[in-house]
Amino acid sequence: MIWYLLYPLRGTTEAPVLPPTHPLYSLPARYGRYAARHVVTTLLISAAVATILIYPIPFLFTSDFINAASNLPHHVWTVAQPLSYRAAAEPDIIMRSIWVHAGYMEALNTDLLMSALDLQDELLGMTKNFRPATARGVHVGDVHDGALTLTQRDAFHVANGLTNQSWFFHSPLLYWRCSRERILADPDILVTINDKKNQSTSANVTLRHSIVFSGKRFEDRRVVAADALVITLLHLRDSPIGRQWESRALGLPQKVGDKWNIYPSDGHATRSQLYEFQFRPISMQDMASLAIAYGLTFLYFLVSLSKLMAVKSKFGLMVTIATQIFFATMSSFTVCAIFNIDLSRIPRAAYPVVILAMSLEHIFRLINAVILTPFEDSVSNRIGQAFGQTAYTALATTLQNVVILTVLSRLVSQGVSEFCVFAAIAIVFDFFYLCTFFLAVLSVDVRRMELGDALTKATMRHNRRVGESRSCRSWLDRMLQGRVAMSTRIAGTIVMFGFVLIAQWHFFGDEGLFKKLIGSWTGSDLHVEDPESSLLEDIHQARSPRSWLRMQDHETAQEVINIIKPSSYSYTARVYEPLVFVLKGSDRTPRSKEPTLLPAAYDFIHHELARFVVIVVVVVAALRLLTNYLLWEDEDDQDPGRARPTTTIMAVTRQGDVHLAAHENGVWASQRLAIEGLGESGSHFIEFLQSLNLYLVSGSNCVYLVSGHDGSVIQTLQTERMLPRPLKCAFSCHQQSEPDTIGLTWVALGYVEADSRDLILHTFVPPEDSDAIYLRMPNDECNSDWCAWESSKQTKKRISNPGLWDMVSDGSLIGVRRKQHSGSAGSDDSGAPGLRNRQARRGSGQDPFDRWEVWTASPGGRSEADECQRLVEKGEEAKHLLITELGPKARVGLNSVAFAFGDMIKLVVLGATARLEEKDDDQARDSTLSAGGRRRKAGAGTKGRVSL
Repeated sequence: MIWYLLYPLRGTTEAPVLPPTHPLYSLPARYGRYAARHVVTTLLISAAVATILIYPIPFLFTSDFINAASNLPHHVWTVAQPLSYRAAAEPDIIMRSIWVHAGYMEALNTDLLMSALDLQDELLGMTKNFRPATARGVHVGDVHDGALTLTQRDAFHVANGLTNQSWFFHSPLLYWRCSRERILADPDILVTINDKKNQSTSANVTLRHSIVFSGKRFEDRRVVAADALVITLLHLRDSPIGRQWESRALGLPQKVGDKWNIYPSDGHATRSQLYEFQFRPISMQDMASLAIAYGLTFLYFLVSLSKLMAVKSKFGLMVTIATQIFFATMSSFTVCAIFNIDLSRIPRAAYPVVILAMSLEHIFRLINAVILTPFEDSVSNRIGQAFGQTAYTALATTLQNVVILTVLSRLVSQGVSEFCVFAAIAIVFDFFYLCTFFLAVLSVDVRRMELGDALTKATMRHNRRVGESRSCRSWLDRMLQGRVAMSTRIAGTIVMFGFVLIAQWHFFGDEGLFKKLIGSWTGSDLHVEDPESSLLEDIHQARSPRSWLRMQDHETAQEVINIIKPSSYSYTARVYEPLVFVLKGSDRTPRSKEPTLLPAAYDFIHHELARFVVIVVVVVAALRLLTNYLLWEDEDDQDPGRARPTTTIMAVTRQGDVHLAAHENGVWASQRLAIEGLGESGSHFIEFLQSLNLYLVSGSNCVYLVSGHDGSVIQTLQTERMLPRPLKCAFSCHQQSEPDTIGLTWVALGYVEADSRDLILHTFVPPEDSDAIYLRMPNDECNSDWCAWESSKQTKKRISNPGLWDMVSDGSLIGVRRKQHSGSAGSDDSGAPGLRNRQARRGSGQDPFDRWEVWTASPGGRSEADECQRLVEKGEEAKHLLITELGPKARVGLNSVAFAFGDMIKLVVLGATARLEEKDDDQARDSTLSAGGRRRKAGAGTKGRVSL
């Protein structure tokens, strides 16, 4: 979406294409190569983070709304929100309350409970052993503003039938049946409070801690302290109990003013505000909307998945995506719970759909980018290139959506605001798991999908031909095919924004959604600050009345709705500011700051930390063993039945004659090959490719491919005018190759140009419409997607001042050189312009070892994977001899080259570790170099390698 907003400035809605040297491209590309090379490590990191964030969920969430854990989302919409002062709604019920305080967080003591009982009896009359059912059926008659008898009061209770005069109340004193004797006889107030947290009143309302206490402190999911006792009267419009409460409250300052500080001081609560309490189960319309959203997302997923021919296991990809969405969603739930972000106001089924829509956008963009990379390249380069091309777009989209959600969270209602916070956190986690978990799994799948790549390229060629014949397609067809940017780039943002609007509509449908948003933005709909805040500033309440009211939106709201409006899903209450009673002489100064995190999080740390650490370690270790076993089994699946070629020897005389000798049946037979032109310059060199039974013979400006079987010249590859030696070659065979028909997915030659003495990395790859190059064209015509040598694409990369070098199995070059002196201090000849020097440059002459550097060059035209770095680590200079020339070098295994540096052996490894065994699958390589030194001492063995 950000690219559409920038259209007036950029003139296009397409995402920018960054050059490989741009930091936003090169850094993700390097990370992608690293992640593909260290698949197990990357998986373990993501698994460890997922375990750390998912394991605590059962300890942080609960369906019980009173035990210090976070509220678990249900299939309901819940909210307790103040309405605008200009709202014309008629209240369904009226709420009046008193808050009784002693010292800060010292409300749970016998003396305060006794004093609160006195206040309750002053306002409601005697409530000892309160049982309104005894007055059922009593005829009350006309009641005026005079004092009510206890029988009349009880007769109006809602338990005896709902009328316009009904009433009921909540009080913590009901735990002791409002009996002074029971309170005095209770040996442990806290035990009683926690044991009776599910006790019901005569009105069938549960006495949850959240409605009878304010400012609770929990330990081990049990209340251990509270800041206030809350006694709440709920009455209908014509109830005489409400009028009695109001009139008696006016006389309390004279009766108890010597014992209490009362706010307001006259006992008259004049300020009030309308509140709406909702407990709306998810409707069939909501379920249908969610089903359509999930169905369309799943359909888009299946359509996109059907086009991915180069995926080894589509079911595995589905499981991987589902796992990533699960990880991101659950991780976000944990973070929100820890920071007391209530997610229970929106149905749980709504949370994954937004994350799924935005995650698929990044996933398919990354997969398509991998498919478009040259499949003859190494896995790490393919992953790195694809991730470099898509990471900055995914990051920009993530940041854009986080900003949008942050702005929306300021405009919408409380429940939707918390959903916006959750979605923003989930988007960040989804991007993290995309960069770790999904990237690692994708790299494993890429290793096994060479055949799929060939099928994909064939399909692309077919589609290109069909597209040329039917070039005029409708915009809808192209969008459904994913060829229109809008179908992927803003789909997730549209789903996210649309769901936020729908959720907001659930809470403000009668008022009008856009009117609410505009009013919130302009400030015309802002609610007045708590009117009692200025009066109660010195009391230091642990929780404000408005914050306390927002907690009454779950089961309590449902129970009140069942009492006063059984057929409805919400009710409107006129809530008067509470009368606050503070015991005189009480110290209301907080002794310590209240914990900001969820109390259950502290309980988890205190009681589950040791087990938690052990489980994380066990999960990571088990996953490490499992991944090592699976990847090892996959890598060791080799074909041992390959036939051994006939032993042959090739030699070139000084006159340029080429002879081939073969050993068969115990007899050596020699023949002269018909290769002309080698004797003109007297230069020649032979390189043998054993797996192909092929000889490479260098000429002055060409390389001959000679069959080791019959000595025939298969192909002559034209090169620059070259030195006879050294000549290096690497290649990769197509998986469908057979002994008599061999296809090469790429061939790389390394040689030194005779004139400039530059090293040239000469690469041959098939064109876009072919999958491989025939090593030898077959005699018969066959319907194949392979091409001849003449149709191959060639790229050449120059490296100046190469020094001593060699080629490893994936076609990359590794070399060590001594930088040449230059006229100005600090300048050097660093070779190819694409190489990146990761060390700070200093003036020549300051450090003799600073001139020695190790470099790499990858095949193909790209240079982002090429780099160079210092050979001798800083601080290790004293361990090395000063030399002017390198000693011999030797290739070690598949991806390492050893160089003799004085009395040290420098082992340069291209990748994570040295691979010493031949393997068919392509291991990842990274541009990061590892080098080690071994000092030769008389009578001593070699020492461990030191990474550089």
